Amino acid sequence: MSLVRRAAPVALMVAGLAVLGLAWGAREAALAGWRVARVQEAEELAGFVRGATAARNDLLVVERFVALARRDEVAWALVLDANGRAVFHSHGADVGTIYDSAVAKAALAATTTAVQDLAGLGVTEVDVPLGAGRVLRLGCTPRAVAAADPFLWGGAGLAALVLAGAGLLAARRG
Repeated sequence: MSLVRRAAPVALMVAGLAVLGLAWGAREAALAGWRVARVQEAEELAGFVRGATAARNDLLVVERFVALARRDEVAWALVLDANGRAVFHSHGADVGTIYDSAVAKAALAATTTAVQDLAGLGVTEVDVPLGAGRVLRLGCTPRAVAAADPFLWGGAGLAALVLAGAGLLAARRG
């Protein structure tokens, strides 16, 4: 039996594993792009909040937060004062709530834009300092990226199975 015929099954199985590895890399790249977009969105929102509050136009901030609350991927948007009290919140009933969790304390301690992955909640939070001890917290869920997972893994799994099956067939005929 030639070396090529003996190596074909192994090569096909390795190709199946490579397909799965590429699928994993594609998913990670999509999540990284989503994360960068959320950081940019939070920083833009922070600039808007700074401008609106400097102009003493809190109603603009409230309207913007109400609009954010309507988006499926936004879990929360809030501005905390230096004491951890919600000054603005995408869930209006939570305005005035004092947040003293470790996540809130980390957000208040941030001196630059910070990202906290809250795996237990499936939320990525971007924290942007606003000055005067205030911080914007924008929590988002990667639903759009997660929605593609079944298709990505289904396609990759099918391709890997086909390659592995072809490898086994080649081994039987070899």
